[in-house]
Amino acid sequence: MIFGILFGFVLLLGGVVGYYASSLNSFFNTISVENKQEVQKELDLHLDEVKPFSVLLLGEDLAQDDTSRTDTIIVATVNPTEKSVKMVSIPRDTLVHTEDGITEKINAMYTIGGIEKIKEEVEKLLDIPISFYSILDFKGLIKLVDAVGGVNIHSNMEFTVQNSQEKADAIKIKKGPQKLNGEEALGYARMRQQDPEGVFGRQARQEEVIKALIKELVSPKMFTHFDEILDAIAPHLKTNVKGDQMLKIAANYMSAANSIESLSLTGEGEMTYFPHYGLNVYVFLPHEEVLRDISKQLKEHLELGADYVHPLNEGRESWEVDHENIEVPDDANLPSIPYGPEHEEEGYYEVPEQSSGYYDPPVQNNTQNYYQPSGGQSEAQSEGLLTPEASGQDQAGDPPIE
Repeated sequence: MIFGILFGFVLLLGGVVGYYASSLNSFFNTISVENKQEVQKELDLHLDEVKPFSVLLLGEDLAQDDTSRTDTIIVATVNPTEKSVKMVSIPRDTLVHTEDGITEKINAMYTIGGIEKIKEEVEKLLDIPISFYSILDFKGLIKLVDAVGGVNIHSNMEFTVQNSQEKADAIKIKKGPQKLNGEEALGYARMRQQDPEGVFGRQARQEEVIKALIKELVSPKMFTHFDEILDAIAPHLKTNVKGDQMLKIAANYMSAANSIESLSLTGEGEMTYFPHYGLNVYVFLPHEEVLRDISKQLKEHLELGADYVHPLNEGRESWEVDHENIEVPDDANLPSIPYGPEHEEEGYYEVPEQSSGYYDPPVQNNTQNYYQPSGGQSEAQSEGLLTPEASGQDQAGDPPIE
């Protein structure tokens, strides 16, 4: 969804002058995060020479304890010569093994080390450099969709989901074409439990919402709602794109958004033992051949050359995670978490129908570079098979992942 916002702004900026361009320049300077001086100079030179660039787009979900989870991870490459964009969604459960010995899901990297940590792991996974990044929380998405008057989508199935206040079945999506408000668009984009295609079905809906949002942002009616749109997302967006850089992108890269190609990172899910949790955890393992092909396409789109290897991957035979050789203690107990009310006395719980099927535990650092779930959780919660609803925890506020 972040991609739609940023590229929609780029296209919108191409049609406005004077006050509006000045407002957008000021807006990005206000919300942008400072880059290191040498990095800033490199990015400026890159845009001055109108070279292809990449951007990491994160959808942020804040937990009740203010820890952050990245529910949406998208990488987009932009080529002004080919006038095209390539976009790939990375499943949040993708297994990564960091250089400092941490085995985790990729969406935990943001909690562990912030934007630089998850950016580093994405660069290693795809074997490409990331130029820019942007992070939007989901409250911002709701406000933005409402500010543009809703988005038009075409659902291939009928379903109900909870809203951002966690009210069950509050959002009803019918089969076929319809217009969604902010709450509905968020629910539509995040649902996966009822989708026979699971995470891939959700990724397809997210990309559908992105394209619908771009269409609304570049429509003529948006010129009269420009300041309203900026005000809607200002508290919810973080990026390292500066105002003058966005002006350069608007001047030289606008036509690329007319052709957006989605690449599909396929793979398999399995339970993998995490020593720091002492539990089996569900992870996503990309198909290596598919991962290599996507990496090759992105490198070509960025005009990096066939022999390019990211500095973080130099000396490595493969950037695929060696999930089969994770060290497991001899006395490790590998639990198999059962479902159903008959296991309630054992500390296991039935997963509600509306649940995503897992709960992301907060991540904490300790001196051994291991990351433990916070105290007070059952094993089922730690493994991600117990939802807030089932545990009776008060998770009011931000919606749990659907």
